[in-house]
Amino acid sequence: KVFYPKAKLLIVGAGHIGFELNKLAKALGFYTVIIDDREEYANRERFKDADEVFAGDIGQIIKNYNTNADDYIVIATKGYEQDKEGLRASILKGCGYVGMIGSTKKIIHIMRDLMEEGISKEELQRAYAPMGLDISTQLPEEIAFGILSEILLIKNKGTLNHKRDLKKVWG
Repeated sequence: KVFYPKAKLLIVGAGHIGFELNKLAKALGFYTVIIDDREEYANRERFKDADEVFAGDIGQIIKNYNTNADDYIVIATKGYEQDKEGLRASILKGCGYVGMIGSTKKIIHIMRDLMEEGISKEELQRAYAPMGLDISTQLPEEIAFGILSEILLIKNKGTLNHKRDLKKVWG
């Protein structure tokens, strides 16, 4: 039997999107880590099947968490400042994927703020923001599916091409 190590997904934000991301990520075999600044959201009762759950200072937790190029970080917190803190702490960690949810307007403001702090445009351009494939409505479950689809695309070096080949089927 071949052993494949579980891919690690850090979910920054334990609200409705984070909750759905964890459910779907667990079904897909990911090792999940929940991070939020609210203990009433980031706890074992709410995330029974998460591998690790942290409540506290988002930036410090991410900075102190050991990651590598095979890890993935998604940022979907309760607000602007927490998203910015999550991106600031994540962008230089060298993970295979760093994504952040949000409107284009919010993303532009956060990127400008972080460039003013000295993070380069090139470093920030590595982030997937807004994250996720454009396949969902506003339902949290579908948003989570679009985000994890994008992560799988990167993780598995996918193409976004359909596998359907009518020429082979119909000649």
